[in-house]
Amino acid sequence: MLIYFHGGGFTGGDKAPFGASADRYLKQGISVVSANYRFSRDAIYPGPVLEGARARQFVRSKAKEWNIDPQRVALSGGSAGATMSLWIALHDDLADPDSADAVARISTRVAWVTVKNAPTMLDPDLIVKYFGATEFSATLKLFGVAGR
Repeated sequence: MLIYFHGGGFTGGDKAPFGASADRYLKQGISVVSANYRFSRDAIYPGPVLEGARARQFVRSKAKEWNIDPQRVALSGGSAGATMSLWIALHDDLADPDSADAVARISTRVAWVTVKNAPTMLDPDLIVKYFGATEFSATLKLFGVAGR
């Protein structure tokens, strides 16, 4: 099972174009899900990445119904979607065993990640220091940083 997150600098993009690529995975017997998430104008960090983690939990909650192995789930994406995939994979498990929400109790762990064009740093102060605010304005917006 592959969960794909679209790129767009956390300010744009959509899951729909991934549909054209889905056949190559399906022909190999790999199930696919493509997920949207709120953009930085509507949800600053960690909102979008938490929504990606929730998508992972939701897919795992549907494992039996969708006939997928909940332990064999990969994440992928480009740019912002790559960042989201890596964040979920490298972050502590977000399962909340005490939650009243059954999906929230499910692990966010993944089997593997493959990404394209992933930024490897998101610290807004370091981005401004080394690259300037205009070069990475979409990433800065993710953190609610404006006017630098």
